[in-house]
Amino acid sequence: MVRILAPARTAATIIGRLHLETVKALAQSDLRARFPEYDLDGSSPEEFAAFIKSEIPKGAKVIKESGIKPE
Repeated sequence: MVRILAPARTAATIIGRLHLETVKALAQSDLRARFPEYDLDGSSPEEFAAFIKSEIPKGAKVIKESGIKPE
């Protein structure tokens, strides 16, 4: 799965354009032929945001259980 990040508070219009152009690029058959071993499908910005939010508690648990402290 292809995941592209942008800085927090990036304008929705920019996120939308980045998503549109990424989807167009990933749909090109020559790109897919060049990387057959990779899943070149993308998700919507909303789906990716939900994925990130679902991962935060998992990361927090690892940090807490390992005793990691900021420097």
